This record gives sequence, C-alpha cells and structure tokens, in this order.
Amino acid sequence: MQNNMKIAQANVRSINTTVAALDITCMKLGIKIMCLSEIWRPKDGLLDKTQALKTWQWYTKIRQKGKSGGGVAIAAARDVKVMKREDMNNTAYEAVWCNIYIKGMKIALGSVYIPPGNKTQMKAFLNDIEVIRGRENNIIITGDFNARHESWDKYGENILGRMLAEALASNNLIVWNSEQPTHKNGTIDLTLITPTLEDLISDWKTHDETTIRCDHKLISFLVGGKQEKEVKTILNIKKADWEEWSRVTDEVFTKWMEDEEEKENSIDELYESLKETLDKTAKEVIGYKEVCLHSKTWWNPQVKEQQKRVKEARKRYKHRRDPRNRMRLDEEKERYYVMIEEAKGKKEASELKELNTKDNKKLWRTVNNIRKPSQKSCNTANQKK
Repeated sequence: MQNNMKIAQANVRSINTTVAALDITCMKLGIKIMCLSEIWRPKDGLLDKTQALKTWQWYTKIRQKGKSGGGVAIAAARDVKVMKREDMNNTAYEAVWCNIYIKGMKIALGSVYIPPGNKTQMKAFLNDIEVIRGRENNIIITGDFNARHESWDKYGENILGRMLAEALASNNLIVWNSEQPTHKNGTIDLTLITPTLEDLISDWKTHDETTIRCDHKLISFLVGGKQEKEVKTILNIKKADWEEWSRVTDEVFTKWMEDEEEKENSIDELYESLKETLDKTAKEVIGYKEVCLHSKTWWNPQVKEQQKRVKEARKRYKHRRDPRNRMRLDEEKERYYVMIEEAKGKKEASELKELNTKDNKKLWRTVNNIRKPSQKSCNTANQKK
C-alpha cells in the first residue's frame, strides 16, 4: 500500500511527440501516476521504446476515428493499486475515472478534457461531478478545462469558467492550483479536490513547458502528506581544524600502539580496534553534521554560472520558439548536466584526499609495526592450513 505518491498532470498535445520526454520526466521526478489530456491517437507500439512507461498500466479514452485531437488517459506505475471506474464511462465528454489507494484510503481520480467553448461537454462533466460527489468523499480531478475565472486565472474569465466556478461552489470542491500559470496564456489546467484531502496534498508545482516540449506546463503534486526529510550523518570536513587533528591523532595513536603491543590480537581484531579509535577521534576533533540526502554538497560557482546560462537560454526560447533557440537551450542543458556529474566526482575525490593526506602513512606504519614476526608466521601458517 502506497503511503506517498507523486502525481503529474499535463495537456501533452499528442502523446506521440511527448512520450520520450514523459518517460524521462517520470523517472527524474519519481512520478507514480500521470493524468494526461489531449493525447490524440497513439501510434501502435508507441511505448515499446520507453524505459519506464512500457510497464505502466494505461487507461485511455480516444476520440472516434475521423475526429482529430482530444483524448485522455490515466497511467500508473505497475506497483500502484488502481482500478478503472466503469460506472463513470460517460460518452458525452472526454474523461477517464479510476480509483487509487493511498494510506488505506480510496480516492476517485479523474482526468478530463473540455474543448474551448464547448458548453455541451462542460454541462455533461458538471452533471458527473454531482454524481461522483454523491458517491465518494475523496476526489481528485485533473485536466485542461479551457475554463477561465478570476478565482484562479488573473487573465480574465469566460463562459466555461463561470459554469465551472458555480458547480465547484455548489459541490464543495476546491481549486488546488497555486498562482503559477499553467499555460503561456494563463491558467486553464486545474487540479480540483475535495476538502477531505487538503491535509494530504502538498508540493503542488508547475514545471517549465520544455519539460515535455509542449505549450502547457507539466504539474506535479504529492498525495499522502509531506515526505519525511531523509538525512545522513557525515564528517564536517569544511570546519575541521587540521592542526588540532594532527596533534590529537599523534597522541591518540601513539597510546593506541602502546596498548595494542601488549595484546595478542588477530588482524580482524586489530582492524576493528583501529577503526573504533579513528571514528572516536574524528567525532571528537572534526565533528559530524546531518545533511539531507538530496543536498548539493558538490555545488560550486561554475555549476551556478552554467545554471544561469540555462535559465537565460530558456527565456530566449520562451520568447521566440525557433529551432536555433531550441538547439541552444538543449546544448546549455547538456553542458549543465555534464558539469554536475564532474562536480560530484571532484567533491568526492577531494573529501577522500582531505582525509587520506593527513599523515595517513603513520596509521599504516602503526599497523605494520604491531604485526610482530611471531604473529605474521602464525597467520601465514593458519592460511596454509
């Protein structure tokens, strides 16, 4: 049973052209469920070349042959419990409805698309809102409704927006969007929820439209409450006093060597004793700190500068979407990712070097000195047996 689940929604304007980007985005963001609108008509074998999406569960509603555009889908990772709702199969508008299960709670999830200005389909959808609201307490509805209203869109309102706003008020549903626009022309992609889920949904955000190469922004949110911060404990190398480290370790390991010379320890026992002494000394002299597993300890000015270049290239591409600006953006992003990997490698290497160059030879000399000839002979004999 899932305790936390990240859901994404997007108008993809043909899944045939966005499937590769969706595949990468889902793996990168840890998406478990996608609610898609305007998928159009998928090509045969479309998912065969994907890494993750080919194993997902897909529930779609495609427009009849001869009619272009439209189409909706709900896709879920194979480890997610999801069941399609056959009782919500209304052909008067485009939607797919499923039940998902999080923390033992059943949630009705809908993916909807309403074409611009289509009052007939909006009325059909609003009728279904009353139906599903009477049957379920926990509901999430995602989609491109082409509905504008001052409650969620600062660029004005239209007839579909007024119809939707009235229905949401009468059925006690909430628009969960933040103030971030979901489209270059405002907010028409909405996340609607029941009040029962307010404390369970967090981290609602939009992602740059180039994430899926579409003029609509991909939206993601976490269901099930905020994830606990994952931390790890590491040595606080940056604040280490290496002169103090040299002085203390000189005293500690001299005493350790004297103590060990009086014992008849095996190599394994000797190793454990040395490790315990080293750990204790590091804790007292250097100290430890807790960091998030996702913290960027490798971050440096060069990576930061390249990040700025990516943002600038993205702004140029938003302003003028021509092939040249698109190529420039891709090149800057590729350079950015390469620099990140290089920075991570250099950070790891520098930390190892920092520890290993602090009179490290003395430690290994100590180990060799304690291994008396009699012990060496005895160990050798035992190995031969």
